[in-house]
Amino acid sequence: MVGVRSEVRAGAYTLENGASGPGVGSAGRTVGPRRGPRRSTRDAGYGTYQASRRLQRLPALSENRLTAARSASEAETTMVPGVLTLALVLAASGAPDRLLLCRPRLVGPPALARGEAVTSAGRALAGKFLDYGVPCEDPGEGARAARRAGLAHAITATAEGRPDASRYLLVLSDASSEGERARRTLEVAAGADAVRPVRDALAELLKALPPPEHPGPSAKRVAAWTAVGVGVAALAAGTVLTLQARDAADRANGAADPGAFTSAREEWKGKRRWAGVALGAGGAAVAGGLAWRFVF
Repeated sequence: MVGVRSEVRAGAYTLENGASGPGVGSAGRTVGPRRGPRRSTRDAGYGTYQASRRLQRLPALSENRLTAARSASEAETTMVPGVLTLALVLAASGAPDRLLLCRPRLVGPPALARGEAVTSAGRALAGKFLDYGVPCEDPGEGARAARRAGLAHAITATAEGRPDASRYLLVLSDASSEGERARRTLEVAAGADAVRPVRDALAELLKALPPPEHPGPSAKRVAAWTAVGVGVAALAAGTVLTLQARDAADRANGAADPGAFTSAREEWKGKRRWAGVALGAGGAAVAGGLAWRFVF
């Protein structure tokens, strides 16, 4: 071909003198194979804009995550007293004669105060105390905590650490009046066992409790069991009426004259009606009485 300079450049031709050929645009311009989508300057600018928007959103997202985490932490902190009170109520429901034992409030060096002796002494008196798990600032706070848990009394403790001895103050208070009933103060020499003296002091406080009351059955319980008894009696009467209605039906089926048939049939209808009333009322009375006794 005359006047054409053939040159391979990445799969393209360079032509001269305005000639045209495959893969060639205008004269003197090299056109190569397209290796990917061609992006205009506008596309590049839009991508840069999107990237900047994402970068701007990062602080806001981080702030939202921090706010959510802070809210969750505050919610957990708010739930702790409620969960603790619920656990105490469930634990105390089976033994209403137990006492609430607050963890001791420590004064001075904890190693010298040895507050764990109070908890260990309470455990040694098995079945007498319910561990509150946290210290109480004063007997009034312990009494209110015991009242929330359904207990009648509470014991608050203070453990003071001294170089020569550990000093303990134990106070027994009433949950209803929040008043102090008795207190015990003792000192345990440094290095000596503190659990046994504290246990003896707790046992002395137990002796200051009022004698247990043995009241008669409550009116609510008497009424509930009365309803159950009436319901059982109604069920029994309904059963008897059902049997009598069946007997009347048999006599009506075997009647030889119209008079006997009519009399037996009327008796059957009356017995059947009153049997249904007795059985329905009896079942309702039994169910209501049991629900009143064990649910409400």
